[in-house]
Amino acid sequence: MAGGLSSRFGSDKARVEVACVEDRIEGTSEPLLLALRRSLSRQGHTVEIVADRADRYDDLGVQCLVDRLIGQGPLAGVATALQHREQQRPGWLLLISCDLYVWHAEWFKSLAKMAIEHQPSPNGNAPQPVDAIAFVGDMKSDLRVEKQVWEPFPSLLHTRLLPQALTNLRREQYSLQTLFQASRTVAVKSSDNPQAWTFNTPQQLRSLRPEAGS
Repeated sequence: MAGGLSSRFGSDKARVEVACVEDRIEGTSEPLLLALRRSLSRQGHTVEIVADRADRYDDLGVQCLVDRLIGQGPLAGVATALQHREQQRPGWLLLISCDLYVWHAEWFKSLAKMAIEHQPSPNGNAPQPVDAIAFVGDMKSDLRVEKQVWEPFPSLLHTRLLPQALTNLRREQYSLQTLFQASRTVAVKSSDNPQAWTFNTPQQLRSLRPEAGS
């Protein structure tokens, strides 16, 4: 998911330079978008980039799926990704955002494990199929946990979720929290919370870089 405006960051977050750990050459770097694609490809995923226009990353040699509804937030990108997946073959889709500073393979394994546990069984004894699997985090105020919230990325979404996503778009209900709450969504807890590795401001990015001493 790389179609956002990155307004709080001040420039395109997908183009942030990160170290090429794989090459083990000191001083070598590449855009975060390419680093994430490389990490996902190594895990066996076929990677597609969803953006606001097809040529957004032409200079990086990356072709993009284009949001069909521009200016309607991440939900429009989710719908675009689900539509593309359904046209190929209905099933599960792993979505991540371009502001995820690292990719840990264990995150996908945790999501996939839950998908396997909730898949329908041949004898029909399994519970109703789920539409989405996502990590949850705590919303805090004054150091107290007020409620748990869905963390939309990374997540596993099934193409069964597409009709609800399109309905929410028509109703101008753009929140992904609303989408998950209106669907059959399963929560996953992780001690290594993916949300802790995302950034929206330069200050948050500095806290994630190894040279920051964190």
